[in-house]
Amino acid sequence: MIMSVNRNEVKIELSRAVQSNGVDVAELIMREPLVRDQLAAQQTSKNAAEAEVILFANLCDVAPDVIKDLPLADYRKVQGAFENFTD
Repeated sequence: MIMSVNRNEVKIELSRAVQSNGVDVAELIMREPLVRDQLAAQQTSKNAAEAEVILFANLCDVAPDVIKDLPLADYRKVQGAFENFTD
């Protein structure tokens, strides 16, 4: 489930908790993306998939490995949250 926190952030509830710095994380909060976020992700990645992971990690203030460890269904929620900002 994706819940709006405010215009600048959305809360993404995960189907199961993932570890971030030794702490269980059951939800992610994604902030509104900026052009600079997308450019930075593209500059530090090898391909489009990796750029997306880096971008989402930055927007959710977690390490890229947290995004990589999400179940695919939760990753789709993160993609959906991002798309809501860009529509």
